Amino acid sequence: MTVVSGMTEEEALGGNDFPEPVLAAMRTVTVRYLDFQGRLCEGQIVVRRELAREVRDIFDEILRAGAPIEKVVPIVAYDWDDDASVADNNSSGFNYRRKIGPGAGDSLSKHAYGRAIDLNPRQNPYLKAGDTTGYDPGQKGTITRASPIYSAFRKRGWRWGGDWKRTKDYQHFEKP
Repeated sequence: MTVVSGMTEEEALGGNDFPEPVLAAMRTVTVRYLDFQGRLCEGQIVVRRELAREVRDIFDEILRAGAPIEKVVPIVAYDWDDDASVADNNSSGFNYRRKIGPGAGDSLSKHAYGRAIDLNPRQNPYLKAGDTTGYDPGQKGTITRASPIYSAFRKRGWRWGGDWKRTKDYQHFEKP
């Protein structure tokens, strides 16, 4: 097994000035997955404490189904920069940041509360209304309603950004 991320809790949540109560509510979850070369890997994702077991179960189900994930590393490895994480096709959870997209204003993203996960962002882009550029359902790692990734999240009550009406965020799952 290839260990892609083996951070301590302090490392996974460090290097920021986020509110202490928010950081105290997060947990670093070790997950196993198959990468795009079919290798068994161990990575980590930061989520809200009460979702930790459920997220581990979701990743276990995705692994059993053989659905590939490029990499899973806490976003601190990218200096909390979502764009850098996306450019590296990293799958991540917690990041204390604002929402993006039309009408988002100053509201915090579900990622800021540890209640959202983005998977394979290069294959599953965020698209503005009417845009389909870069989303190819036939590509390895792409999420569709028929994919085991979609099923693993949805049956546990997570919402998928690919189901949104105006914009589409195919990489995004959030727990209400």
